[in-house]
Amino acid sequence: MNEVEKMYENAGIAPKKCSECDNNMDCGFGKGCYPLFTAEKQLFLIQWLLNRADLYLHKHKSDFTYSIASSNYAVNKYRDFKKSIAEFVNKLWQDLTEEEKQQVKGILE
Repeated sequence: MNEVEKMYENAGIAPKKCSECDNNMDCGFGKGCYPLFTAEKQLFLIQWLLNRADLYLHKHKSDFTYSIASSNYAVNKYRDFKKSIAEFVNKLWQDLTEEEKQQVKGILE
């Protein structure tokens, strides 16, 4: 399971069967299909994170990777920005309130 799938699972968003897949789904090739983790959703999650905590985003010039960090969590050296966001949310998940978890779920749906 990749970080994006884990984030959807944490949020309680179940995958659909691949036979029910449409163009707005990220197919897991037999494991089920999740809604696309679009740029719009990524932006809303970043805005949500910025309002919640001190967040540091950095693009490394030397190897074109990304890092996301706060005072409590860090995700380093991802080439795929959406995976870095997903892993950061997954690390943060255990410390979120139920209300915050619902807000993340609302962004992902």
